[in-house]
Amino acid sequence: MFAKVLSNMAMPVICIILAIFFVFSVKSLFSLPTVYRSGVTEKCVRATDDHGRKMSCEKAQKGKYREVWI
Repeated sequence: MFAKVLSNMAMPVICIILAIFFVFSVKSLFSLPTVYRSGVTEKCVRATDDHGRKMSCEKAQKGKYREVWI
């Protein structure tokens, strides 16, 4: 009986923890700067931060960034 109650309580807790982890991992994906690369020259054409404001290609390529080919 106790094991049944414990397993019924554990499953929702595990699901909530996984949902929180998923939300924060997706949120961090969208907060990365975006680097736009040319399909021909494969060089950085422009870069924007997570709010869509322009930034330098060198600054955007430090650390993690999203890459978009245009």
